[in-house]
Amino acid sequence: MLCKLSDNYTQVLAKKFPTGEQLSSLVDVLMEGLTDAQSLCSNGACVVLNGIAKLRGAELEQKVFTPLGILKLPKIKLLGT
Repeated sequence: MLCKLSDNYTQVLAKKFPTGEQLSSLVDVLMEGLTDAQSLCSNGACVVLNGIAKLRGAELEQKVFTPLGILKLPKIKLLGT
């Protein structure tokens, strides 16, 4: 249910949302939402972000490295076998 609702919301949002800096700001907020402690919130942010990327990704292609820095992913340590 959440995924279907989020997907429908994304369709409308992607069509109506302005381009440029406002779209980038929306993506930044959604990226922060991925780290939310509430799993439903982070799942919803993921679905919306995925839809925005599919529908408006060409507009965001040049700014792809900026959102990646927001995630602050932990360093991955390789363990010996």
